[in-house]
Amino acid sequence: MNKINICFHIGNISNCGGTEKVTTQISSLLLNNYKNYNVFILSNYYDKDKGPFFKENDNIIYDSLFDRNVNNKLNFFNLIFKLRKFIKKNDIDILIGVDTILSLFDIPAIKETKCKYIAWEHFNFKYNLGVKLRDIGRKYACKKADAVVVLTDKDKKYFLDNLTVKNKIVRIYNPFLVKENDYRYDKDSNVIMSSGRLTYQKGFDMLIDVANDLKNKTSDFKWLILGDGEDRKMLEEKIEQYKLQDNVELVGRVSNVDEYYKKSRMFVLTSRFEGLGIVLLEAKANHLPVISFNCDCGPSEIVKNNVNGYLIDCFNATKMAERIYELLTNKKNCIEFSNNSNLDMDKFEPNLIVNEWDTLIKELLK
Repeated sequence: MNKINICFHIGNISNCGGTEKVTTQISSLLLNNYKNYNVFILSNYYDKDKGPFFKENDNIIYDSLFDRNVNNKLNFFNLIFKLRKFIKKNDIDILIGVDTILSLFDIPAIKETKCKYIAWEHFNFKYNLGVKLRDIGRKYACKKADAVVVLTDKDKKYFLDNLTVKNKIVRIYNPFLVKENDYRYDKDSNVIMSSGRLTYQKGFDMLIDVANDLKNKTSDFKWLILGDGEDRKMLEEKIEQYKLQDNVELVGRVSNVDEYYKKSRMFVLTSRFEGLGIVLLEAKANHLPVISFNCDCGPSEIVKNNVNGYLIDCFNATKMAERIYELLTNKKNCIEFSNNSNLDMDKFEPNLIVNEWDTLIKELLK
């Protein structure tokens, strides 16, 4: 039986973000679970000396279209030409664009080839991250791609309600493996944990507003924010303005994130929007109660309100502070939410997710 040649097209696989991580995970799972795939990850450019940031399977074939970082818009036709040449040379059966904006290059590139195309949305319909071309890419993908993969049921509805869809819109969650751990939830901790890039999307400016409201109720808490980013200076100034230096700490990047989960009482997400929200899955896997703004699109598909956490109307800082205070002072609720943390986590199980990918790929090749 001839092998199926799959190619994931991505900006730069050397980056350390969520799209690079999940692309590597799915590639590895396809190779591990099935014997009939060759898997390529093709970057526009990546540092070949450093290699991919995430390394999971030595059988993934890495390549790049350019040997230096170039402006994609200025190299529009050259990028399409190089991509089509790569597809023909490697007899690619399925091209998967890791970000719908890549549809603008990928769909023209597969013309005059047998290749089928999947556009993979990693954010959500309502947010383009300040890039208007992403909106155009989504519309183009819905009309011209063979399938569009989105991360949540809510986002699938947004696509169907707002765009002319002439293909498959398929919801496939990102995979998440719940590992067995040998420690108990610390119901007596006063530590609140949050994590993510210090950027507008993650809403840490609103987190400080919540912390300020919370301090009016109690000063017995320590809120640790893991991660770094361009908003750090602004956040430091806001913490100082509210005199929260003893309560809120910008920890920065850490390699031992599991140690922070172990000593925390709860996890709080203040994002303005998410694609799925992997940090919520990580928190639940570590048995933490979760409090999150009910933002688009992932939290409502991860957190069961009043069962293993609280979903707060966007962006009600006062209500979030009240719920945090409740969990700081109510051990019974904390324990109950912790005990229920793994409810509904099986739908993110990696073998289930890769089976959904395999099914989609083989449907398109019939």
